[in-house]
Amino acid sequence: MRKAFIKELSIIYIVIFLWGFYFPKTVESLIFVSKGLSYAEIGLSVTLLMITQIIFEYPSGMIADKYGRKNALFLSLLSMSFSQQYLDWQLIFMV
Repeated sequence: MRKAFIKELSIIYIVIFLWGFYFPKTVESLIFVSKGLSYAEIGLSVTLLMITQIIFEYPSGMIADKYGRKNALFLSLLSMSFSQQYLDWQLIFMV
């Protein structure tokens, strides 16, 4: 049972690690610039993203303690996918 859990958890960690290499993320700043945003505005949005991540570290740890790490990781991946879809739609329809 423990080996199966460690295997599943390691797969989740690998997915989260590889999520950072998602290709559109690498060119996102170029898309923002082409849509008319300045580098200061892009930097501000990245700063706000990081501040949000810092703020939610503590509550996510409490969720992991209460419901388990696997469920907390699943919830975080689910929320990341919804937020990424929202941001993609914002980029598409940005005038």
